[in-house]
Amino acid sequence: MKTLLLSLALVALAILLLGVNALFRPKKGFPSGHAHDLAAISRRRESLHRRKTKQPKK
Repeated sequence: MKTLLLSLALVALAILLLGVNALFRPKKGFPSGHAHDLAAISRRRESLHRRKTKQPKK
């Protein structure tokens, strides 16, 4: 029973902290978790695409 209450308290605390974060950054909101929005993945995808298109024809 103590474990369940501790788990619920931790989840509630996490939700509360996320809400406070969103309140203090109203224009930004929550960060996107989509892969196409991440700069590093986007650069890697473009690099791989350039590498594939520059291969010499045989």
